[in-house]
Amino acid sequence: MGRAELMRRAVAAAVAVAAGHGVRCAEPEVLSDRANALVRLGPAPVVARVATITGLMRRGAYDALCREVAVTGYLAGVGAPVVPPSDALPPGPHIHDGLTVTFWPYVPHEPGAAPSPERFGALLRELHTALAGYPGGLAYLGTPYDDIAVMLGGAVPGLTAEERAATSRAFEKLRAELGEGPGRPLHGDAHPRNLMSTPGGWLWNDFEDTCAGPVEWDLACMVGTRRLDGRAAVTAYGRDPDDPRIAVLRELRDLYGGLYSRLSAAYP
Repeated sequence: MGRAELMRRAVAAAVAVAAGHGVRCAEPEVLSDRANALVRLGPAPVVARVATITGLMRRGAYDALCREVAVTGYLAGVGAPVVPPSDALPPGPHIHDGLTVTFWPYVPHEPGAAPSPERFGALLRELHTALAGYPGGLAYLGTPYDDIAVMLGGAVPGLTAEERAATSRAFEKLRAELGEGPGRPLHGDAHPRNLMSTPGGWLWNDFEDTCAGPVEWDLACMVGTRRLDGRAAVTAYGRDPDDPRIAVLRELRDLYGGLYSRLSAAYP
Protein backbone atom coordinates (compact mmCIF):
# COMPACT_ATOMS: atom_id res chain seq x y z
CA MET A 1 0.00 0.00 0.00
CA GLY A 2 1.42 3.37 -1.07
CA ARG A 3 1.05 6.72 0.62
CA ALA A 4 -1.81 7.79 -1.68
CA GLU A 5 -3.91 4.82 -0.59
CA LEU A 6 -2.94 5.39 3.05
CA MET A 7 -4.06 9.01 2.75
CA ARG A 8 -7.33 8.02 1.09
CA ARG A 9 -8.09 5.70 3.99
CA ALA A 10 -7.04 8.37 6.51
CA VAL A 11 -9.41 10.98 5.07
CA ALA A 12 -12.24 8.47 4.93
CA ALA A 13 -11.60 7.45 8.55
CA ALA A 14 -11.58 11.08 9.73
CA VAL A 15 -14.85 11.87 7.94
CA ALA A 16 -16.56 8.69 9.10
CA VAL A 17 -15.64 9.01 12.78
CA ALA A 18 -16.61 12.69 12.83
CA ALA A 19 -19.96 11.90 11.18
CA GLY A 20 -20.61 9.30 13.85
CA HIS A 21 -20.42 12.11 16.40
CA GLY A 22 -22.62 14.51 14.47
CA VAL A 23 -19.91 16.50 12.68
CA ARG A 24 -20.57 16.43 8.93
CA CYS A 25 -17.90 17.27 6.40
CA ALA A 26 -18.60 17.59 2.69
CA GLU A 27 -15.16 18.76 1.55
CA PRO A 28 -12.30 17.51 3.74
CA GLU A 29 -9.04 19.40 3.25
CA VAL A 30 -5.70 17.68 3.78
CA LEU A 31 -3.47 20.12 5.66
CA SER A 32 -0.49 17.77 5.98
CA ASP A 33 0.48 14.29 4.81
CA ARG A 34 3.81 13.97 6.59
CA ALA A 35 4.08 11.61 9.59
CA ASN A 36 0.33 11.85 10.10
CA ALA A 37 -2.59 13.01 8.03
CA LEU A 38 -4.05 16.30 9.25
CA VAL A 39 -7.52 16.75 7.79
CA ARG A 40 -9.63 19.89 8.20
CA LEU A 41 -13.27 18.90 8.46
CA GLY A 42 -14.90 22.12 7.28
CA PRO A 43 -17.26 23.76 7.74
CA ALA A 44 -16.78 22.63 11.35
CA PRO A 45 -13.71 24.19 13.03
CA VAL A 46 -12.22 20.74 13.57
CA VAL A 47 -8.99 19.05 12.46
CA ALA A 48 -8.54 15.28 12.53
CA ARG A 49 -5.10 13.80 13.14
CA VAL A 50 -4.85 10.30 11.67
CA ALA A 51 -1.80 8.16 12.38
CA THR A 52 -0.44 7.08 9.00
CA ILE A 53 3.36 6.65 8.81
CA THR A 54 3.63 6.91 12.61
CA GLY A 55 1.02 4.19 12.89
CA LEU A 56 3.33 1.86 10.98
CA MET A 57 6.05 2.13 13.64
CA ARG A 58 3.79 2.50 16.68
CA ARG A 59 1.43 -0.44 16.24
CA GLY A 60 -1.36 1.90 15.22
CA ALA A 61 -0.19 4.71 17.54
CA TYR A 62 -3.18 4.36 19.88
CA ASP A 63 -1.07 4.64 23.04
CA ALA A 64 0.90 7.61 21.70
CA LEU A 65 -2.27 9.50 20.82
CA CYS A 66 -3.87 8.68 24.18
CA ARG A 67 -0.82 10.21 25.79
CA GLU A 68 -0.96 13.26 23.52
CA VAL A 69 -4.61 13.95 24.37
CA ALA A 70 -3.90 13.54 28.09
CA VAL A 71 -0.83 15.79 28.10
CA THR A 72 -2.38 18.59 26.04
CA GLY A 73 -5.55 18.43 28.10
CA TYR A 74 -3.47 18.87 31.24
CA LEU A 75 -1.44 21.73 29.75
CA ALA A 76 -4.53 23.55 28.53
CA GLY A 77 -6.01 23.16 32.01
CA VAL A 78 -3.05 24.92 33.64
CA GLY A 79 -3.09 27.73 31.08
CA ALA A 80 -0.09 26.71 29.00
CA PRO A 81 -0.06 27.95 25.37
CA VAL A 82 -1.09 24.77 23.54
CA VAL A 83 -3.67 23.64 21.01
CA PRO A 84 -6.06 21.69 23.27
CA PRO A 85 -8.04 18.58 22.39
CA SER A 86 -11.33 19.22 20.61
CA ASP A 87 -14.45 20.06 22.60
CA ALA A 88 -16.68 19.89 19.50
CA LEU A 89 -16.70 16.08 19.68
CA PRO A 90 -14.87 13.47 21.78
CA PRO A 91 -11.17 13.95 20.98
CA GLY A 92 -10.43 10.24 21.05
CA PRO A 93 -8.40 8.33 20.16
CA HIS A 94 -10.87 6.53 17.91
CA ILE A 95 -10.18 3.51 15.71
CA HIS A 96 -11.65 3.23 12.20
CA ASP A 97 -10.48 0.92 9.42
CA GLY A 98 -7.41 0.07 11.47
CA LEU A 99 -6.37 3.74 11.75
CA THR A 100 -6.20 5.85 14.91
CA VAL A 101 -7.93 9.24 14.82
CA THR A 102 -7.96 12.19 17.23
CA PHE A 103 -9.72 15.54 16.93
CA TRP A 104 -8.46 19.07 17.56
CA PRO A 105 -9.82 22.59 17.09
CA TYR A 106 -8.86 24.35 13.88
CA VAL A 107 -6.79 27.37 14.91
CA PRO A 108 -6.13 30.12 12.32
CA HIS A 109 -2.37 30.55 12.05
CA GLU A 110 0.44 31.70 9.81
CA PRO A 111 1.87 28.61 8.08
CA GLY A 112 5.64 28.39 8.12
CA ALA A 113 6.17 31.16 10.66
CA ALA A 114 8.98 30.69 13.17
CA PRO A 115 9.75 32.67 16.32
CA SER A 116 13.06 34.38 16.96
CA PRO A 117 15.69 32.11 18.53
CA GLU A 118 15.37 34.05 21.77
CA ARG A 119 11.60 33.64 21.86
CA PHE A 120 11.86 29.97 20.96
CA GLY A 121 14.23 29.29 23.84
CA ALA A 122 11.99 31.15 26.27
CA LEU A 123 8.87 29.33 25.04
CA LEU A 124 10.46 25.93 25.54
CA ARG A 125 11.67 26.85 29.02
CA GLU A 126 8.12 27.97 29.93
CA LEU A 127 6.66 24.77 28.47
CA HIS A 128 9.01 22.62 30.55
CA THR A 129 7.93 24.49 33.66
CA ALA A 130 4.27 23.76 32.87
CA LEU A 131 5.00 20.12 32.02
CA ALA A 132 6.78 19.55 35.33
CA GLY A 133 3.43 19.15 37.09
CA TYR A 134 2.02 16.55 34.71
CA PRO A 135 0.73 13.70 36.91
CA GLY A 136 0.67 10.92 34.33
CA GLY A 137 3.35 8.31 33.89
CA LEU A 138 5.84 8.81 31.05
CA ALA A 139 8.52 6.31 30.11
CA TYR A 140 12.15 7.45 30.10
CA LEU A 141 12.96 8.29 26.46
CA GLY A 142 10.06 5.99 25.69
CA THR A 143 9.33 7.45 22.26
CA PRO A 144 12.78 7.08 20.68
CA TYR A 145 13.62 3.86 22.49
CA ASP A 146 10.35 2.14 21.54
CA ASP A 147 10.22 3.48 17.97
CA ILE A 148 13.84 2.57 17.22
CA ALA A 149 13.29 -0.95 18.57
CA VAL A 150 10.22 -1.42 16.36
CA MET A 151 11.94 -0.02 13.28
CA LEU A 152 15.00 -2.22 13.81
CA GLY A 153 12.67 -5.14 14.46
CA GLY A 154 11.34 -5.09 10.91
CA ALA A 155 9.11 -2.04 10.44
CA VAL A 156 11.60 -0.45 8.02
CA PRO A 157 11.59 -2.26 4.67
CA GLY A 158 14.89 -2.80 2.90
CA LEU A 159 17.33 -2.66 5.81
CA THR A 160 20.15 -5.09 5.15
CA ALA A 161 21.33 -7.40 7.90
CA GLU A 162 24.56 -5.42 8.06
CA GLU A 163 22.72 -2.10 8.39
CA ARG A 164 20.45 -3.51 11.08
CA ALA A 165 23.37 -4.92 13.06
CA ALA A 166 25.44 -1.73 12.86
CA THR A 167 22.51 0.47 13.82
CA SER A 168 21.57 -1.86 16.68
CA ARG A 169 25.10 -1.67 18.06
CA ALA A 170 25.08 2.14 17.88
CA PHE A 171 21.67 2.24 19.55
CA GLU A 172 22.69 0.00 22.43
CA LYS A 173 25.87 2.02 22.97
CA LEU A 174 23.89 5.25 23.22
CA ARG A 175 21.28 3.68 25.44
CA ALA A 176 23.95 2.43 27.85
CA GLU A 177 25.52 5.88 27.94
CA LEU A 178 22.20 7.63 28.59
CA GLY A 179 20.94 5.31 31.30
CA GLU A 180 17.33 4.67 32.22
CA GLY A 181 15.93 7.71 33.97
CA PRO A 182 13.82 8.82 35.70
CA GLY A 183 13.88 12.08 33.70
CA ARG A 184 11.27 14.83 33.50
CA PRO A 185 8.27 15.38 31.21
CA LEU A 186 9.33 16.70 27.80
CA HIS A 187 7.66 17.80 24.58
CA GLY A 188 9.65 15.15 22.74
CA ASP A 189 9.79 16.88 19.34
CA ALA A 190 10.53 20.53 20.18
CA HIS A 191 11.17 22.11 16.79
CA PRO A 192 9.68 25.29 15.27
CA ARG A 193 7.15 23.46 13.07
CA ASN A 194 5.42 22.41 16.27
CA LEU A 195 4.79 26.04 17.24
CA MET A 196 1.90 27.86 15.58
CA SER A 197 1.79 31.63 15.14
CA THR A 198 -1.84 32.49 15.93
CA PRO A 199 -3.71 35.76 16.52
CA GLY A 200 -3.53 34.95 20.23
CA GLY A 201 0.21 34.22 20.26
CA TRP A 202 2.45 31.19 19.85
CA LEU A 203 0.84 27.81 20.57
CA TRP A 204 2.60 24.47 20.95
CA ASN A 205 1.08 21.43 19.27
CA ASP A 206 1.97 17.85 18.27
CA PHE A 207 2.71 16.18 21.61
CA GLU A 208 2.56 12.58 20.39
CA ASP A 209 6.31 12.18 21.04
CA THR A 210 6.01 13.30 24.66
CA CYS A 211 8.11 11.23 27.03
CA ALA A 212 10.20 11.62 30.15
CA GLY A 213 13.92 12.15 29.85
CA PRO A 214 16.78 14.56 30.27
CA VAL A 215 15.97 18.10 29.19
CA GLU A 216 18.76 17.77 26.63
CA TRP A 217 16.49 15.55 24.49
CA ASP A 218 14.38 18.60 23.67
CA LEU A 219 17.45 20.83 23.46
CA ALA A 220 19.07 18.44 20.98
CA CYS A 221 16.01 18.86 18.77
CA MET A 222 16.18 22.63 19.19
CA VAL A 223 19.89 22.92 18.39
CA GLY A 224 19.48 20.80 15.26
CA THR A 225 16.71 22.84 13.60
CA ARG A 226 17.40 24.55 10.28
CA ARG A 227 14.48 26.96 10.56
CA LEU A 228 16.26 29.29 12.96
CA ASP A 229 19.53 29.62 14.89
CA GLY A 230 19.14 26.63 17.19
CA ARG A 231 22.34 27.33 19.09
CA ALA A 232 21.09 30.82 19.96
CA ALA A 233 17.76 29.29 21.03
CA VAL A 234 19.51 26.87 23.40
CA THR A 235 21.51 29.76 24.83
CA ALA A 236 18.28 31.69 25.34
CA TYR A 237 16.86 28.66 27.11
CA GLY A 238 19.73 29.01 29.55
CA ARG A 239 22.03 26.18 28.49
CA ASP A 240 25.33 25.80 26.64
CA PRO A 241 24.72 24.48 23.09
CA ASP A 242 28.14 22.76 23.28
CA ASP A 243 27.15 20.71 26.34
CA PRO A 244 28.39 17.14 25.67
CA ARG A 245 25.07 15.76 26.93
CA ILE A 246 23.27 17.59 24.12
CA ALA A 247 25.73 16.10 21.63
CA VAL A 248 25.01 12.55 22.81
CA LEU A 249 21.27 13.07 22.49
CA ARG A 250 21.82 14.64 19.08
CA GLU A 251 23.42 11.32 18.06
CA LEU A 252 20.32 9.48 19.25
CA ARG A 253 18.11 11.90 17.29
CA ASP A 254 20.18 11.40 14.15
CA LEU A 255 19.96 7.62 14.45
CA TYR A 256 16.19 7.85 15.03
CA GLY A 257 15.72 10.28 12.15
CA GLY A 258 17.71 8.12 9.76
CA LEU A 259 15.53 5.09 10.42
CA TYR A 260 12.34 7.14 10.19
CA SER A 261 13.44 8.60 6.85
CA ARG A 262 13.94 5.08 5.50
CA LEU A 263 10.47 4.10 6.70
CA SER A 264 8.81 7.18 5.22
CA ALA A 265 10.62 6.73 1.90
CA ALA A 266 9.12 3.26 1.60
CA TYR A 267 5.68 4.90 1.21
CA PRO A 268 6.15 7.45 -1.60
